[in-house]
Amino acid sequence: MSSTGINKNINFTILRIKTISFYVNEVSFQEGKDVKIEMNQNFGVSLAAEVIEYRLRVYLFHLDNPSLRLSEIIVHNSYKIENIMDYFSNDVLSLPSSLFISLLSMSISHSRALFCQNTAGTIYQDYILPIINPTDVAKVFYPNMFNKGEIKENIEFPLKELTPP
Repeated sequence: MSSTGINKNINFTILRIKTISFYVNEVSFQEGKDVKIEMNQNFGVSLAAEVIEYRLRVYLFHLDNPSLRLSEIIVHNSYKIENIMDYFSNDVLSLPSSLFISLLSMSISHSRALFCQNTAGTIYQDYILPIINPTDVAKVFYPNMFNKGEIKENIEFPLKELTPP
């Protein structure tokens, strides 16, 4: 829904998905120790290019030594959002939360696939990023998208918080 309250379809396309970096450290793996998979992200917007970009970082580590990365991948996801300027006013980008959740979901799926592809044939090939609810991930990455646990209609980004892709 736009800021005027009128329902509006938002057209977007995937521009690119690419692995920025990949690292695997099989020497430090210790059989029998618990391994955890974590994820973090960077988000950027180019209003002029109508582009939203995510960089998701997925990494493995032993629970007792989280600073030692066993494996890591950074995946770059770019999306073209048609007429993104329709959602920009008073130095604030206000996007429908449903769009944002969809882009996050696709970015997580792309990262999962590339991580699996890159760890194939290594001792980490069975450590797969699990299927996760992108709304739960958004609660961690974007808590301002929620009010008392309920998703807001829009998520707002002040211009000063937006980094160009």
